[in-house]
Amino acid sequence: HSNIDVNTFGVDVSLESELGPGTLVYGVDFYHDNVDSSGSTNNAAGTKYKESLPIADDSDYDLLGIYSQYLWKPMDKLEITGGARYTYAEASLGRFYDPKSVQQPSDSQNWNSLVGSLRGLYRFNNEWSVYGGLSQAFRAPNLDDLTGNMTAKSGSTSLGSTSVDPEEFLTYEIGTRQVTETTSLELSFFYTDAKDVITGVPIAAKSKDSITTNASEGYIYGVELQGAWKFHPQWTLSGF
Repeated sequence: HSNIDVNTFGVDVSLESELGPGTLVYGVDFYHDNVDSSGSTNNAAGTKYKESLPIADDSDYDLLGIYSQYLWKPMDKLEITGGARYTYAEASLGRFYDPKSVQQPSDSQNWNSLVGSLRGLYRFNNEWSVYGGLSQAFRAPNLDDLTGNMTAKSGSTSLGSTSVDPEEFLTYEIGTRQVTETTSLELSFFYTDAKDVITGVPIAAKSKDSITTNASEGYIYGVELQGAWKFHPQWTLSGF
């Protein structure tokens, strides 16, 4: 059996100001997690138990973000939006075990990153518009990535690793949108370059147990379509 108790508190402040020919949105957010965990496993006869923590016990995780976004309309039909976000993450690990069930000393790790985005939207008329954008993303390892120890009903175990690095992404997007008094339609295409994606790999050849690591480069691409039709003042049909 296993148990995880998480207490979280945070604050999120967002402000908006007119600046020059455009509008600036900026702010800060901060979240703190305090985590306690417990767990044990037993032998087949149920006569011998040993401690098995699902994630590191008596741990803390802090996540700080500082961001800004500027919207500029050089002409009535064109909007350009640029943004940036700084992220700082820190994990303070209490008691946890390595893959050989040896208790490890307390550990602390931190990561930081500055990412940006640029997006443009052009309106041909009151109904049709096109848009495109380029954006970066960053995800620091969480407590499960670092110290997880979860066993499935099949008996396979998924373990974390304190050696994993953050994930990084770069996304390209282009799309078009139509809006009328009774209908809306949107079609978009996206492509994402992924770097250091955190994933599980077998601990050894033919092993059913896995441990987290950083994969090599990868990519994600897709198309999205959504629409709505207000065929009656009280009824709207939508789909995606």
